Amino acid sequence: MSSSTRTASRDGTGPLAPFGRLMIAQRVPSWRWLFYVGGVLGIAAGVIAFVWPGITLYVLAIFVSWYLVVAGIFNVVAALAGPKRDWWWVGMVVGVLQLVLGVWALGSTTRQLLLLLNLVGIWMIFFGVSEIFAAFSLRALTEDVRRVARDVRDVRGDVPTATTTP
Repeated sequence: MSSSTRTASRDGTGPLAPFGRLMIAQRVPSWRWLFYVGGVLGIAAGVIAFVWPGITLYVLAIFVSWYLVVAGIFNVVAALAGPKRDWWWVGMVVGVLQLVLGVWALGSTTRQLLLLLNLVGIWMIFFGVSEIFAAFSLRALTEDVRRVARDVRDVRGDVPTATTTP
């Protein structure tokens, strides 16, 4: 479902993602049931979040804390058991940090909510920076495509491009 253009609505993380899964389910016949289940559960989670926002935030914070604990354990094990390539230790450091943050957050509801809010904030910063880099990359790619089209037109004659009208 993810594409090279990284936007929240296209990578399956936006608010309309469950509806997108329902629409895609029509195109993947063998996995259709999984998309329907995911879509229905996503819509149900959204309705529950509107009806009980306080408890939803609390439960989400608990899930994030436990996710960090489990992901941290898996990352440490993968770093130690996997092949020792360049920068293999980064996975172990990330795993240890995830494990420490998760265990720390599980100790208190306030810390869980603080962790959740900070993770969302950090994610938004990284998302914004990646969007800016994507825009610059797309701009450079567009200039490269125009240059190649101009070179082809010079060699072969008049070749229509996206910027010229027929």
